Amino acid sequence: LRGCLLWLRGCLLWLQGCLLGLRWCLLWLRGCLLWLRGCLLWLQGCLLWLRGCLLWLRGCLLWLQGCLLGLRWCLLWLRGCLLWLRGCLLWLQGFLLWLPGFLLWLPGCLLRLRGCLLWLRGCLLWLRGCLLWLQGCLLWLRGCMLWLR
Repeated sequence: LRGCLLWLRGCLLWLQGCLLGLRWCLLWLRGCLLWLRGCLLWLQGCLLWLRGCLLWLRGCLLWLQGCLLGLRWCLLWLRGCLLWLRGCLLWLQGFLLWLPGFLLWLPGCLLRLRGCLLWLRGCLLWLRGCLLWLQGCLLWLRGCMLWLR
């Protein structure tokens, strides 16, 4: 009877060992699955990091594009200002040529022809200055519209 009890105890211990081995195998399999999940999460993190780098690079390129557009607007604005200044100077030149003509036209008939020609030349130069001034204003407006984009 004692031998049977010992044999039965041995069988129970063997069965307990088998269950512990099975539990160990299941824990090992769970560890493998957790390790695989960790690898997938790490890969997902790498892909998100790469996406972030690409978005950062896109932002840098858009910033550079904005800087270049700003520089283009500044250059167009400067060109418009220079054309406006040129128009003002031509208008002033035309006015200064027109004024002596007008003053020569007043005194008498002998000087009237020369005065009229100078006055006409001044008017034409003044008109040219006005047109250049208008062109400068249009370029300035175009630069403003580019800047607003």
